[in-house]
Amino acid sequence: MATIRFIDSMDVEAQKSAKCLTIRERQVIRNLLADTVGKNTSTLISQINSYFEFREDSQFQGASIIQDDKNWLKVKLHVGNPGCTAFNKVTSYQFKIRHPENPVPTKFSHLRNNN
Repeated sequence: MATIRFIDSMDVEAQKSAKCLTIRERQVIRNLLADTVGKNTSTLISQINSYFEFREDSQFQGASIIQDDKNWLKVKLHVGNPGCTAFNKVTSYQFKIRHPENPVPTKFSHLRNNN
């Protein structure tokens, strides 16, 4: 007698891990941001795209600048299988670097301003 086994395809796909950037890839992005902050950022996205262009294992989808002002330079990256189905997992990363004109707050500076 044969047995019937039901497989929940949603459960199988949910167990797959999402694609992540390696430590080296993250450091490359941080270095690109550090070189670009406070300067012309018009070529930043094309530099990121060209770095990932030949890296087939990274499944890089794209990047966009989400903030570029006197406070921060923030970039958002999307990694995962392209397409928009229920089975595709996408991991989003946000990288940011402080603008040179945005000073690092000193410890307890919020207490000194109230006096």
